[in-house]
Amino acid sequence: MGIIRYFDKLGRIVIPKEIRDALHMKNESPVEISVNGQSIIVEKHYKLKGLKSLCSIFLKAYIETCGGVCVICSTEQILDVRGISLSTGIYQSSGVCRYISRLETYIYDEQRPLTLTGNDKYIIEALYPIGTSDTPLGAVILLHYGRTSHSQLVCAKLLASLLTELTLSN
Repeated sequence: MGIIRYFDKLGRIVIPKEIRDALHMKNESPVEISVNGQSIIVEKHYKLKGLKSLCSIFLKAYIETCGGVCVICSTEQILDVRGISLSTGIYQSSGVCRYISRLETYIYDEQRPLTLTGNDKYIIEALYPIGTSDTPLGAVILLHYGRTSHSQLVCAKLLASLLTELTLSN
């Protein structure tokens, strides 16, 4: 059984801090509220999540055209992956989160490698942020497997730009 809370006179409930912390939710984080039968579902809202099916189509086209391993993530977790078997919903490393929040591009540097999940198995070749300086939304990430071509880098950067433009128009 979960934690019991009661609605106040205005119909509000407080989500316990332990749960918010476990889900990496900060004060004023946007949430999606939906109904499933007799259940109320409260989920973290990611602007890119609304484009998930489009992200999947873009990644499929990217892999068919360029090959390699490509990941699209939100500011905190992996949304879609092509080229390897990796679960979505996994939280990425704090280093990746920093690059996204600063909207900084990362290109592989042997002296300071960046990993996707904090696990050295997933070393990043390139990270292209999605979003604007006011609203960082995520990134398109290429993983370091073999040699990455110039066209793979250009296409990943283009994918990040397209997703930025699409989120601005929504």
